Parts: sequence; structure tokens; C-alpha cells
Amino acid sequence: MDENVLYISLGKRIKYLREKNKFNGLVITDEINMLSRNVLYRFIYLKKAFLSGSDIILVKLNNNGISMMEKCLKYANKNVEILDKSVERIINMKKKYNIDDLEFKGIDIDNLNNEIISLNSKI
Repeated sequence: MDENVLYISLGKRIKYLREKNKFNGLVITDEINMLSRNVLYRFIYLKKAFLSGSDIILVKLNNNGISMMEKCLKYANKNVEILDKSVERIINMKKKYNIDDLEFKGIDIDNLNNEIISLNSKI
């Protein structure tokens, strides 16, 4: 990826959506590690994504990802207003679609594959 490119989830376009178009839905980023191989740039992207109004920032949970998220949370605590707005949007979306916080048990991949095979045979 080009380090000079500012992706939409990191830029002023989100602020434009929020302020000019009064968009109050959720903004979800691409996975931050996809934007750069350089760990320093990843943290910069993570910070820009947060500041620009992204609500859900996708980060691969390896040691670098966890470390970046910890740094970002410390940063976010200094910007509580931005964080509060994102949390409010997430809670509102969860209420709208009746999403609870119960543990996700996963998907039975074998069963899913069998269903796909069965459907494909009917086409």
C-alpha cells in the first residue's frame, strides 16, 4: 500500500459524512494491518481512524495488534467525547437489531459446507 494515500476510513470524508450529511450510522474500517506493513504507520492509521469518527476499527489480534489497541485506548481516554459518540452509535445499532452480548458459539463449518453442496446440486 502507498503510505501517502489517506484511505476513506482515515480521512476527512467521514467527518464530511457526519457533519454535512448528518450521517449517524456506524463506520467500520478495513483491517488496519492491510493498510501498511510498517507497524508505526499502522498505529498512525489506527489513531487517524479513531479521530476521523470510525466506530469499529478492525485490527488483527496478534501481539502487535493488541499493543496498538492498548495504545489507542490510552489515547481514546484523552478524547472521551469521540469515544462516547462511537459507543452510543454502537449501542443504538445493537438495540435496533436486537443484538445481545451473549458469547458467540461459532459456526459448524462442516454443516455449512454440506448445506452449500446441497444447494449447489439443486441449481
